[in-house]
Amino acid sequence: MKNSFLLKSFIFSTIVILPIAQIGTVEATFNLKSVNENRIADMSTKMKQKLLDKIPKKMHSSLRTVNSEQLIVSVASGLTEAILIAEGDKQSIWSKDFVEGEFEIQKVIPIFDLSEEAIETMLIFDHGYIIVDSVSGELVRYSHESVQEGYFEESSKLYSDGFGYFAIDEHNNIVDKKYSNKSLKELKREFKKVNKSSEKNQEPLIENVETAEEILDSIYYGANEGNGVGDKITDPKLWLLRYYPNKESGITNLSVTQIESATKSVGEINQDLTIYKEKNDCAVIATLEIINYHYGSQSQTNRDKGYAAMIKSSYFSSANGVYWYHNDDLFKVGAQAMGKGTQSTANDPSWKLGASYSEYKSYINSYGPSYLSINHAPYGAHTVTVKGYAKYKTVYKDRFAITRSFTNEFVRINDHWATTTGDAYLYLNRTASAAWYLQGITPD
Repeated sequence: MKNSFLLKSFIFSTIVILPIAQIGTVEATFNLKSVNENRIADMSTKMKQKLLDKIPKKMHSSLRTVNSEQLIVSVASGLTEAILIAEGDKQSIWSKDFVEGEFEIQKVIPIFDLSEEAIETMLIFDHGYIIVDSVSGELVRYSHESVQEGYFEESSKLYSDGFGYFAIDEHNNIVDKKYSNKSLKELKREFKKVNKSSEKNQEPLIENVETAEEILDSIYYGANEGNGVGDKITDPKLWLLRYYPNKESGITNLSVTQIESATKSVGEINQDLTIYKEKNDCAVIATLEIINYHYGSQSQTNRDKGYAAMIKSSYFSSANGVYWYHNDDLFKVGAQAMGKGTQSTANDPSWKLGASYSEYKSYINSYGPSYLSINHAPYGAHTVTVKGYAKYKTVYKDRFAITRSFTNEFVRINDHWATTTGDAYLYLNRTASAAWYLQGITPD
């Protein structure tokens, strides 16, 4: 499209200065033909400075190899994609922020591959983020869940190795626990080996964006294989569309419809970060998320105080973590250490064993995000933060042309795992979920 750079650049300059709900008014009076070249050059210079202000200071040194105009266009592309997503989902937090004029870019993060090329751009909003390809502007991934901004403020560069993301500090040390067994130099050597072997193949590895999204879905978001209740589920509808054909051959006219869905806005904390050093600290991480929900987002310094106090408490051990019947005791320790006053477990609701869908719904609506302690594939013994619920209706014709109809119930969780960051779900199977322990919290 002609003038697409100017149009996207103008959208970006508007979002930095104005709340997004005002964009329509500004655009209505903007005429590309009336703008002379001098004004465009001046506007571009101002945008570069505004863009620099959005990038964490410790990352400024990484910008030497970044094409500034390309970065501006990728930011505008990401913003455009985010607006389209908000427009397509009227119930989302992005749509709500859009209407109220509060949808604004908080941070811009360039993402590099291991050959030091800027390949993706991440935009962080008040609620969630979006990542787009730096060159094409194509959507890579997004989430409505809040991110841990302190992680980016303390990092000097963000990398993608094709399977996930990791950051380094100013001394080139990798800060993510899952990559801590290797150095940046080792990862770069492996990256070069893979590139050398793939250079001989002239055929594109990915033919279209739909294929790319499928690969990203299976590698990073969660597989959604549909093989059984032990899958990593990040898209219940996609999982159900695969589950029933895997379960029963010869079915036709398969359809999956969402009946209801609700969730509390609970930012996920990555358990793999090296600042959280203890093994089996999943209940501790869940506590930090629940405290953030009830008291507002806490500073990293305050989170560190809470984490240290909970790790030192008698309720935690690195061998066994925290037993389910001590989750509310752990909340008391963490909240008090973070300056939230004296806490009591006396007014917390009784824990539930094998809660039904209606009980999950009642707990979440009454108490907000809660602890859920499970022993269930793919997680094993694990405590997650349960924050929402969703119900679907599946209809199909079996191989005898008989119409079958099922109601499928899920709970939405933060599992604290990088491989499913943002949205993860557990399928409420009567056998598996009968041994799950649910604990709500009523803060004092």
